[in-house]
Amino acid sequence: MAPVAHRAFAVRRLGISLVIAGALALIVYGFASAQTGDADVEVPTGIERVLPMPGALVLRQSQVGADLASGYRGVLIIDGQEIPTQDAQAPGAPNNDPTVNYDAVFDLAQNTVLFLPRQGATIEEFSPGEHQVTVVYWKIDESRDDAQSFTWKFNVS
Repeated sequence: MAPVAHRAFAVRRLGISLVIAGALALIVYGFASAQTGDADVEVPTGIERVLPMPGALVLRQSQVGADLASGYRGVLIIDGQEIPTQDAQAPGAPNNDPTVNYDAVFDLAQNTVLFLPRQGATIEEFSPGEHQVTVVYWKIDESRDDAQSFTWKFNVS
C-alpha cells in the first residue's frame, strides 16, 4: 500500500509543479508582450518626441514641448495661442527683446523647445480638460516659411 500512496503523492506533486510552471510562463509572456503606448506614437521626421505624450493625463503645471531632430528649431502653439519663444542663453543674460515676455525656450544645444506654465506667463496653468499643442518646426538654415507642423492633444486632471 505504501508504494501506491507514494506514487499518488508524486503524481500530485508533478501536477502542481506543471500548473505553477504554466502560470509562470503566462506571467513572463504577459510582461514580454505588454506595450507601454510609446510605440504607438508616430512623430514626423524632424521631431524625436513630444511632451506630454499624446493623450497623456498630466498636472496643471506640466511642461509642454518637443525634442527636435538635430538641425531644426521650432515654436509652440498651445490651444491656438503661439507662445513667445526665446533662444536659451547663459544665466543672467538679458532676453532677446526686453519688451516681450518670453515664455518658451528654444535650446539649440539640446534641440528642444519647451514651455512651463508659471505665474506671469502666457499660460499660468492648464485648466482641467483637453488641450491641443502644435509644434511648428523648420530647418535652422531655412526660414519659417518652409515650416512643418505636428499637432497632438493631452488632458489635464
